[in-house]
Amino acid sequence: MIGLVVLIGTIMSISLSLIGPELVQIWLGKISDNGRDIVTYLMMVIPFYALVGVLRSPIDASSQKGYNSNIYIISVLAMFITYKIFIEITHDYVISGVVCFIIGYLVASIYSLYMIKKMYGLSIISSIQWIELLISILFTFIIFNGLDLWIVNDFVKVISFIVLMSISSIVYLFKSNTPNIKELRTVIFNK
Repeated sequence: MIGLVVLIGTIMSISLSLIGPELVQIWLGKISDNGRDIVTYLMMVIPFYALVGVLRSPIDASSQKGYNSNIYIISVLAMFITYKIFIEITHDYVISGVVCFIIGYLVASIYSLYMIKKMYGLSIISSIQWIELLISILFTFIIFNGLDLWIVNDFVKVISFIVLMSISSIVYLFKSNTPNIKELRTVIFNK
């Protein structure tokens, strides 16, 4: 199931990064280019945040040591170092903060994956899952860029993207024979 969190979290992250600026513009009205960039970057943290959240309890359950505390200490250090570096490079406090937030959760998710592999001996993401992920990412970009070329209205573009991604996700759920999707179907439909 952890592989599914990575797959679904990554696709959601990319989808929200692509349509996030339009969603914010529909919600708040006109936004600056800097605001669009911030929304796009913040959506990139979703798979890392989800992975850390899913792995937190198994890590706590397997040991009485405070491994999650270590994970968060290391990620905060990575955030701090990244922030200092980006402030020197960009002189933009907001973008530096957003980038360090992403880096912090990236470090936390990598360290969490390492701890799960060390404690349970699990290989989290197989080569088939990497291929699924790359194909899904490519498909998401194709759908968005196709809509971006044909549809000018932001609201129609967002609704069309959500409908097309929902339809393709449902078809994928019912037609895929990969182990993760079979397991997900079993969980959802109790078969």
